[in-house]
Amino acid sequence: MEKCPVCGGEVSRTLGSTWASCPYCRSPLLVEEGAVMARYAVRPSLDPAAALRSLLRWMSGSEPVVGLPDAAIGTPRLEWLPVWFARTRGKGGERTHERRADDAAVLEARRRLIPPASMIRLTGDTHPFPGASDFPQPTVSAAAFRAELEGEEVLELALVHVPFYRFTYSFRGMAYTAAVDAARGEVRPGPFPKKAEWPFNLLAVATLLAYVLPGFSFTGVATGQPAPAAATLIAYAAILPLSAAVAWLVAKLF
Repeated sequence: MEKCPVCGGEVSRTLGSTWASCPYCRSPLLVEEGAVMARYAVRPSLDPAAALRSLLRWMSGSEPVVGLPDAAIGTPRLEWLPVWFARTRGKGGERTHERRADDAAVLEARRRLIPPASMIRLTGDTHPFPGASDFPQPTVSAAAFRAELEGEEVLELALVHVPFYRFTYSFRGMAYTAAVDAARGEVRPGPFPKKAEWPFNLLAVATLLAYVLPGFSFTGVATGQPAPAAATLIAYAAILPLSAAVAWLVAKLF
């Protein structure tokens, strides 16, 4: 028998990862061979409209292709990402760890997935967020996560459900998926149509030549005489607004 991490009541163990409920406090638990773990959830702070605004701001940024905000965007769905959370003590003192508990490439794990001080412990047997999808079970075992913590004293091990809005959108005949963190509003786009790089590379080369060539064009190559300073300055003054206009045009078109 194991102890419920919430109330201390005895909970029977079963083989394999499975949901369970404490018979005393009815707290939702995860029972895996050798351990009974509490479950937490991160409270969503964005509604679907706010999540859509975050997605549109990202679509209007510097990386996505021009026109992406005009894509046909479907209605978002609030879903949950299972994440293992551990608090350990080692030579450097106490610290926290997290690892995705699923194998699906739903979110890009660029940064920590659990916002600081945002976890709430799940209690009772009802879903704390009406209208949200069911919490998915982990596909990465707690044992695999524990193996990564070797050498550390594990003070707490829990499963955290992190909310995100899943968006599907179509652009120029192709379908894409993006996720918006429902707690912080960060966009995790996955594959998306990007701006072409060649126009910007061409612009960089053209700008470099535009600044170098005036010095040669106003230099007496045959006589070896230097270019008049005033003529060179006039040429550069003409190039500056032209370069700015070309850069603006490239950014708009590509």
